[in-house]
Amino acid sequence: MKSLDKNNSAQKGVSWSQPPQLILFVVGNEPNSLQARQNMKHLCEIIDGPVEYEVIDVLDNFQTALEYNILATPALVRVSPEPQLTILGNMSDTKRILTLLDYKEPAR
Repeated sequence: MKSLDKNNSAQKGVSWSQPPQLILFVVGNEPNSLQARQNMKHLCEIIDGPVEYEVIDVLDNFQTALEYNILATPALVRVSPEPQLTILGNMSDTKRILTLLDYKEPAR
């Protein structure tokens, strides 16, 4: 998994009690998959703290998609903290994605 550690205290973001582990499932270079990859990078830029994520192309790794019950893409799976959560779509609604993932604003 890729691990991103944001230590820029001037940057506004969100925080959580433990770094989440996320998997983004995409299909090749399809427009929604490309957009989801770009939006995932944006999410990681605004998050204040470490994030572990990986991108899995189901064309290359269909078995892993089946293990996570992914039948549509793009899909973001929060592996931990539990409970596991799956979000479908190109991740363009940043505020909603952060809310669904239970991220909290950091204390000021």
